[in-house]
Amino acid sequence: MASAETDYQDAVDDADAAWETATATPRATYDAAVAAAQDDYDAAVAVLDADYADALEEADDDYNTAVTPYQEARDDAYDAWQLDLENTALEEAYNDAQDDLDDAIATATTARDAAYAAALATYDAGLEDANEDFDTAEDAAHDDYADATADADVNWADAESGAWTVYLELMDDADDDYIGAETSAWTTYSTGADAIGALLEGDEADIVDQFDSDVSTALAAWQTDEFDAWDNYETAMSTLPGSPPFDNRINDRGAVQDGGVDEFVGLNGDPVALVLQGAVASSDPSSMVGFGRVFFTANDGRSGTELWASDGSANGTVLIKDIRQGAAGSNPVNLTVVGGILFFVADDGVRGEELWKTDGTLAGTVLVKDILQGQLGSSPESLVNINGTLFFTANNGANGRELWKSDGTAAGTVMVRDIRQGAASSNPGELSNVGGGLFFNADNGANGYELWKSNGTAAGTVMVKDINSGAGNSTPRLFPGATGSWVGFFDLNGVAFFAANDGTNGRELWKSDGTAAGTVMVKNIRAGADSSDPTNGLVVAGLLYFTAQDAEGNEELWKSDATGAGTVMVAEIRAGILGSGARSQVQINGTVFLSANNGATGAEMFKSDGTGAGTVLIRDIEQGAAGSVPNYMVALNNSVVFSAFDGTNGEELWITNGTQVGTTLIKDILPGFGSSAPQQLLNVGGVVYFAANDGVTGRELWKSNGTAAGTVMVRNIR
Repeated sequence: MASAETDYQDAVDDADAAWETATATPRATYDAAVAAAQDDYDAAVAVLDADYADALEEADDDYNTAVTPYQEARDDAYDAWQLDLENTALEEAYNDAQDDLDDAIATATTARDAAYAAALATYDAGLEDANEDFDTAEDAAHDDYADATADADVNWADAESGAWTVYLELMDDADDDYIGAETSAWTTYSTGADAIGALLEGDEADIVDQFDSDVSTALAAWQTDEFDAWDNYETAMSTLPGSPPFDNRINDRGAVQDGGVDEFVGLNGDPVALVLQGAVASSDPSSMVGFGRVFFTANDGRSGTELWASDGSANGTVLIKDIRQGAAGSNPVNLTVVGGILFFVADDGVRGEELWKTDGTLAGTVLVKDILQGQLGSSPESLVNINGTLFFTANNGANGRELWKSDGTAAGTVMVRDIRQGAASSNPGELSNVGGGLFFNADNGANGYELWKSNGTAAGTVMVKDINSGAGNSTPRLFPGATGSWVGFFDLNGVAFFAANDGTNGRELWKSDGTAAGTVMVKNIRAGADSSDPTNGLVVAGLLYFTAQDAEGNEELWKSDATGAGTVMVAEIRAGILGSGARSQVQINGTVFLSANNGATGAEMFKSDGTGAGTVLIRDIEQGAAGSVPNYMVALNNSVVFSAFDGTNGEELWITNGTQVGTTLIKDILPGFGSSAPQQLLNVGGVVYFAANDGVTGRELWKSNGTAAGTVMVRNIR
């Protein structure tokens, strides 16, 4: 029986080896075909990526081509107006240029969005074709493999069947041997019995016992050999790769496409993943504001630019509402928190730009009021919270752009006062909360742009003072604020601080307590008709820090305690007429952090305690005169997070605690010289949210706790 077992196993081993040899070439052919299909797929996607990128670039170029002339015209008009603020013709020319620019932007944006959508549709169609081509090639390779290995499968089955037949023949021989042994034993018995006859009659029982013993031994041997042979057969079959013999043949693929990954079963049952590469697009998060969560606008590529919110997790970063169905987007702007309501301006494609509100839910995101019926929209601007009431400007089509207020209901959204009677606009601007009151500038048609205030009633909406007497404009405002926003009027202990031109002393620092008598120039910093032109205000510990030009035109950091004597230059960071161009941006525990150029390092991060000696360079981040140009500063615990360019890592996210060693790169989000260009930095709940581009996912929403490990993309929205 050992010989039968060995012969069978040898035969099966030979069949095994023959199958492996016969299928080696088909397997190699299959692998090569799939690899070629993958290469073709990758090449097709690369072309799609390039074409898509080119289409987006062309759309952007078309947009810039359409908008740039209007931007330049607007800027030229603005510059001309600033040189002669009393010239109403120049002011009207500026307003007209701004309107033309707005129209050009709207038209160009619509065209660009359409081009983006067309490019994406072309890319998706091409990607679908590439997937179908790959599927077709892989299916064909699988069919060829199945055909090539069919004969090998049959040959293996024939070889195994032949081995089994030989095994059975050997078992038949074993049966014959048993019968022969049994017959021989019987013959011996019979012969012995006859020979001894009666003489040996008494010994017959012994002979019978011997016979029984011989037969039992032969039967036991046969049974043992039979059972061993069967066990060996089952063992041999169980160790074979299967019948049809081998498990490691190519199975039918089960394609699953999920999130750009195509999975299928390949050789040996192993899953193979194909990452479907695509062109990089950006959701461009913008207009961030804290409202429990961080609220912002973004474009997911399907809904256009709409209102989103995030709790800092990928799953918790969601579209609030697709206000304007389709890819155009409602383009929300002017996000402003008032109590438990977030107001904003959006265009639903039917009513034009109107006032909306949200409580952070889909159902709670609704139009407040259609102020100007039809598609033009009232275009609300300058939204501000004054003691739980929203004040803003809007144009209802009958009274021009005037002052409005809203409690979040349609009935409670009303014009406060038609300051400039009739269809002409008073164009209220720089609406600001000072001591719980509303300060703004407006033109009533008789006194030019002057200082106004309002308590929310028509009777309580009055001009505070005609600073530039007559029809001339004093244009009171002080902008931008620390983060670059147009604050307009700064609140210092309930008193409004601003810059204005009285027609005699140029544009200087003023203050107002809301009365004509209490509205006075703080100090004529640049004596004569020349202007010190105060800008970039920041209130710190009872002082107003700002940038102004001295008598020589040297633009430096100043501070004021609301008195003339207490309004002084903090430090001459850069000696000479150029000045340092200091820009205060944020304060930590009474220390002002600012960007300034000392003439040797370029624009770098400085800090000031309000004294000349305490106004110092923190670190020369980009060595040399170029400057790292720190920007978008935001406080985080006892440090400042900001963007800066170090000349090696591009413009990236940095942090400083006010010391040189504590001023470090947080993370090189876009590795290498390229810039992730962090923008829109906002601290919400001790986490800094911002927009950045890692070079792979496009400009998306990120967050940081001030460490490299804690600086991560929140969600790849697009």
